[in-house]
Amino acid sequence: FTVNGLFSISGQINYYSDSIVVPNVTMTLTGSGSPVVVSSDGSGLFNLTDIPVGSYRITPSKSNDAVGITSYDASLVLQANADLITLSSEQNKAADVNNNGIVSAMDAFYILQKAVDLISLPFPGNEQIWAFIPADREYPLLNLDQADQLFMAMLLGDVSGNWSDFMPQGTMISLGGETNPQATIS
Repeated sequence: FTVNGLFSISGQINYYSDSIVVPNVTMTLTGSGSPVVVSSDGSGLFNLTDIPVGSYRITPSKSNDAVGITSYDASLVLQANADLITLSSEQNKAADVNNNGIVSAMDAFYILQKAVDLISLPFPGNEQIWAFIPADREYPLLNLDQADQLFMAMLLGDVSGNWSDFMPQGTMISLGGETNPQATIS
């Protein structure tokens, strides 16, 4: 007589710079059973339930809500490239938009192109729009509930970390003074 238990994996996704929650992250569970897909809710929480004993991997992904990439982000990359500032490890990951392992002026170039909508996402050389730490989690033998599984999300190109789920597309950000989307530079 064998009883196979059912278990759960739950947790939260937070943004890398200020721990705000990240909704609508797709959490894909693969392994012993059929793949299961859920999304994080408005509080960044996810919950996978009724998982039988087995070996599993959970992988977060997101391909929407890509707002907040500005010329300021490109300037941070250039400043770091010139050794004028030091980026955190998370900022370095967000800055390496072409995914070649080096933060360079080429990354700043791509970020600036995106800031003025000359290119769409994902960035050239990259297959993803968002990165996560950890990129996935493995459960070699899931035989207990796994609560408080935390993931850190970062929008690639958002080096300043100013992403917000509430920032509508096309939002103008002021860097000291009023922002006028009709203003021209002479």
